[in-house]
Amino acid sequence: MKNNKYILLITLFLGLYSCEKEDFNQVFSRGSNKMEFEQLGGEEHCDFEVVFNEIADFNIVYNLKAIGEGTSYRPEDKTGDFVKFDLEKGQITESETDWDIAFRYATIIVNGGEKTGYKDEPNRTAKVSAYIEEKPFEKIENVLESKFKEDRKGKLAISDNVLSSKEGLWSYSMTYHYVLPIPARVAVFKTRNGKYVKMQIGSFYKCMKRPKPADESYGYYSFRYAEIK
Repeated sequence: MKNNKYILLITLFLGLYSCEKEDFNQVFSRGSNKMEFEQLGGEEHCDFEVVFNEIADFNIVYNLKAIGEGTSYRPEDKTGDFVKFDLEKGQITESETDWDIAFRYATIIVNGGEKTGYKDEPNRTAKVSAYIEEKPFEKIENVLESKFKEDRKGKLAISDNVLSSKEGLWSYSMTYHYVLPIPARVAVFKTRNGKYVKMQIGSFYKCMKRPKPADESYGYYSFRYAEIK
């Protein structure tokens, strides 16, 4: 079963593309909808889980729920707690200090710098920083120290502007109002303990399924990440 999960997520990462066109079938077909487990002989994976892929040497996080509160598609309008994640331990945490990144809807914050001004943000207690790399996940083997940035007032290290694919990790369909990850972009983090980690988002929807019209199962992160050594 786990092999099917690995095949699914790798297929998902390889099959994603930028959603610039507005035809529904083109935008969300995902390469003949290869995200669906039924075509791989497996079952839907809809629970939160962190799995280490020993073959590919990266961790996979499935369905990290970080919906937030509010009906607006604008990240700055959301409220509610951020879901904090420890990249080194590979787990969700409620610690006020021992976390690296945190999720809420399309916003990813780092535990470094200061509050940006969003509602219900946790205090920053470390020096975690980040930048976005436009390079295949497997080919990111080094980091550029000069590109790392912390969060600051009015500015996130990782942009959550879902309406512009010029920056950040997201693209947006104005027709269907879907937020989708841009597969060619990888977030690179410097953790609170000085390690380097790369992260690629594969899906923003529950069960890693392609969204349907009026789909509200968003805010479920499935992603892979690995230490850059």
